[in-house]
Parts: sequence; C-alpha cells; structure tokens
Amino acid sequence: MYYLAGQNIFLPEEMGGEQGETNLIEEAKSEGFEYIEDQEGLDAVDPTQHDKILGLFGEEGLTPEMERPDEEPSIAAMTETAIESLKENEDGFFLMVEGSQIDWAGHEHDAAWAMSDTEAFEWQCRKL
Repeated sequence: MYYLAGQNIFLPEEMGGEQGETNLIEEAKSEGFEYIEDQEGLDAVDPTQHDKILGLFGEEGLTPEMERPDEEPSIAAMTETAIESLKENEDGFFLMVEGSQIDWAGHEHDAAWAMSDTEAFEWQCRKL
C-alpha cells in the first residue's frame, strides 16, 4: 500500500512524467493495485478488501495542510485508510507515515507552514 504525491515520477515522459517510456501506474494496476488519486477515490475504496492500494494525490507534492483543497486527502484520512487495510493482515504490519511538507517548510524558514503540517500529524495521533 502506497500513498504519495508525485504522479510525475510514475508516468512516462510522453505524459509529462519522468519514467522514460514506462507507465508505472498502469504496471501497478496490472499487478492488482487499486489506483486512487483524490479524496473521492479514497472514500470509495474499501480498505478491508484491498491489500494493494496506490494513491497518488498530486502531480509533484501534496499541498501544504493550511492550503489543502478538499479533493486532496489529509494525512489523517490517508493514515486511517492505511490502518484499516493493513490491520487485516493477521501477521501484523509496519506503517511509516511521512510528511515532506514539514521538511520543505523548514528549508523555506516558514514556521507557520511547518507548524500547520506538524499539527496535522498531531491531530492524527490523538485519534489513534
């Protein structure tokens, strides 16, 4: 299960991507991955029925939390769906949740941006 931004990394150059001639989204679909690209798709997927989910929610990076549009899932929504899917594995699971926006905000010396995205993680932890 993978949730990312960066559709451009998965697409061939002819589609504006960086993969030469390879379309990794189509390859993932052919390997049985359920592909989703927005909040509506995340809402529609039944995580208990899919152990292979590829969610690419942005062309390059996700939107900073304080500017995130409704059609882009929050870190909380992505994490909740991931846990619902992964907990079906009787052997247990490991889940790593990363938010690149915090790093980018640090490079830009933008405290409001960094704190907003940090708060998105904290909000998720309170729900668990």
